[in-house]
Amino acid sequence: MENASFVWKDTPSLFSLNLKVSSGNLVGVTGAIGAGKSTLLAAILGEINLFSGKLQLYVDSISYAPQSAWIFADTIRANILLGKPMDEERYKNVIKACCLDIDLQNFGDVGDLLMIGDKGVNLSGGQRARISLARALYADADLYLLDDPLAAVDPKVAKNIFDQCIGPRSLLRGKTRILVTHQTHFLVESDQIIVIRNGRIDELETEKQAVVEQSNETSETDASNDTDTDWTPNKATTDSNSIVKDETTLEGGIQWKVWFQLFTSPPLRWFGAFVMIILMLGSEALYDFTNNWLALCTGRWLGLRLDHMTSLLTLVTAVLAVALRHQIDPSAAALSITYCITLTGLFQWAIRLSAEVENYMTSAERIYEYGQLESESHRNSNASNVLVQPSSDWPSHGIIEFKNYTFRYRPELDPVLKRVNLRIESKEKIGIIGRTGIVTFFFSNPSVEHLTTVQT
Repeated sequence: MENASFVWKDTPSLFSLNLKVSSGNLVGVTGAIGAGKSTLLAAILGEINLFSGKLQLYVDSISYAPQSAWIFADTIRANILLGKPMDEERYKNVIKACCLDIDLQNFGDVGDLLMIGDKGVNLSGGQRARISLARALYADADLYLLDDPLAAVDPKVAKNIFDQCIGPRSLLRGKTRILVTHQTHFLVESDQIIVIRNGRIDELETEKQAVVEQSNETSETDASNDTDTDWTPNKATTDSNSIVKDETTLEGGIQWKVWFQLFTSPPLRWFGAFVMIILMLGSEALYDFTNNWLALCTGRWLGLRLDHMTSLLTLVTAVLAVALRHQIDPSAAALSITYCITLTGLFQWAIRLSAEVENYMTSAERIYEYGQLESESHRNSNASNVLVQPSSDWPSHGIIEFKNYTFRYRPELDPVLKRVNLRIESKEKIGIIGRTGIVTFFFSNPSVEHLTTVQT
């Protein structure tokens, strides 16, 4: 970058940037919240407009780990590979470097084939961040842009990730890396440190001794050691209790029981049925007035063929009237031909109306399907499980108490909280710390003292 300035639409964001990053270097970017650190990465990615100056990239590929992890509904492996072919050796190295091996081992036999809900609802924030980082690392790129990947993990895991993924002796050694972080004690090992203030870049000469002392202090706050694991990718087991369920699909016409439910449901009854019919006819009339040219052409095409069918029926009726003129009454033959002629318009109207009704009834069919689902309050219930009705003045005090509390997302899944016994008194402030992704272990093992209570 040479005197480069960038804008979001009409709003200036970065001003007069002069930056040169050599190949293979680790560049640390820090600064206050809102100073423009993520915007700098957006400028490198070309997602923000260059207002003045120069920006030149001498790389063929860029891998980006965003600040907010993007997770889609699929397996952990699919989220990491993102459509790329499986390289088992590199995949294992990435999993180990991102400290995901312990988490995958805790998931049981399903491992990395665990199904993740949309936006990673069944994962912790640290697990989502590390999966996003693993996706960026798995891509063999020339430039890696890492937007605060250490913010969502605890200090020990953050140090392991930096040493194994980002640092000078990491999996990405020899690659060009730009790391945005607020944890400046990691930047002592970077080749270049940049501080952004109000959208401008300043070079910073770090006092390394102070940084090293801060790093030592951080490491002493968490003396626990993660055990090494010999994790291997799952090749057989699938997630039988997937949180993602396939949507039910039906073929054929609308079932008669759906029609029956629609016209006899308590909110509608016969008055509702009458109103529904009026609305359907009204919508059909409105549709006729609001046809666009494509619908009009399609209707003409269908109408022409329906006219051919009714014309053929009229022709057959006329031929039979002539052939059987001595066996049938002339007035009956004339009446039959007259009805066949009037059938031309009625047949088209009936076919089109039936097609429209079939389309509209798909919504009623879906509502009927949802109505057959079992209510959550009735699952796994028995006579002794009666919903507790709180008093009208509840809650009168801000007290939270758990007694042997076990929680799971769905009945068929493993518990995520196990045998929790905890009481939080009114006006207390509670801090919970522990390794990312193992809150269940903290709650289920009372011998581990991770709970800090500060009385106010």
